[in-house]
Amino acid sequence: MTFSNCPRKSSRQPSKVKLVILDLMDTIIPDPFHSAIQSTDLSMKKLFKVKNQDAYIKFESGEYTEEEYLDNWFINGINASDLGFDLASFKEKLFETPEPFAHVIEFQKKLPERVK
Repeated sequence: MTFSNCPRKSSRQPSKVKLVILDLMDTIIPDPFHSAIQSTDLSMKKLFKVKNQDAYIKFESGEYTEEEYLDNWFINGINASDLGFDLASFKEKLFETPEPFAHVIEFQKKLPERVK
């Protein structure tokens, strides 16, 4: 079933969908989290052993401020500096403007001008 022929409660004629939703991370652009981790001395496996997984959820739900999130990034008793991990540099890396993947740029060049 497509959007244009979905049953509707309205008696209006169905319109053609002109919207495309894409997952950007690791599809259009590299996920900045992965790039930031690669810039550290920690492996992803080691990171997830010492990272406080609840802190992210609390931050995203508004329970933690950014400062509280960063203060609670690692599980209790783990100090970022003991791991050689610089949270400020990591955060800076997260917010760098990522470049789209090469295949995305090539695809964009092929799009008609009116679509861009």
